[in-house]
Amino acid sequence: MNAKRIAEGKKPATQIWLWGHGKAPRMQPFAEVYGGRGAIISAVDLVRGVGVLLGWHRIDVPGATGYLDTNYANKGKFAIEALGAFDLVCVHVEAPDEASHEGKAAEKVRHSNVSTNTSSGRCSTPSRGTRNTACWSNPTTAPRS
Repeated sequence: MNAKRIAEGKKPATQIWLWGHGKAPRMQPFAEVYGGRGAIISAVDLVRGVGVLLGWHRIDVPGATGYLDTNYANKGKFAIEALGAFDLVCVHVEAPDEASHEGKAAEKVRHSNVSTNTSSGRCSTPSRGTRNTACWSNPTTAPRS
């Protein structure tokens, strides 16, 4: 492999990272525990994976990057549209976390304060000090608590 890379003018590989040799945990599906159907919107594989483990439908949103350039409008639009088919839509916003990793305090604040409120009143923004996830529920079919 390295001979081919070097011949192509590329740097040789120096490491092999083995990934994914564990087993997926077993989780009781969300619908069995709470009686509702859920969906997940996230550009982060780990967050999407947890949603899938819960039995939630994964919604891929164009422009959702998991970074500072993510398309908030599309995330909101897709979430609101999904409320017609699901009882709960969980929208994960990674941009504030990414801004923190890069030491960009102003960007963290800006992306933490992005409004997810809509005229429907069904959306909520994360509280100060919480993770950056807003779960929107359909009030007519909200899961039991």
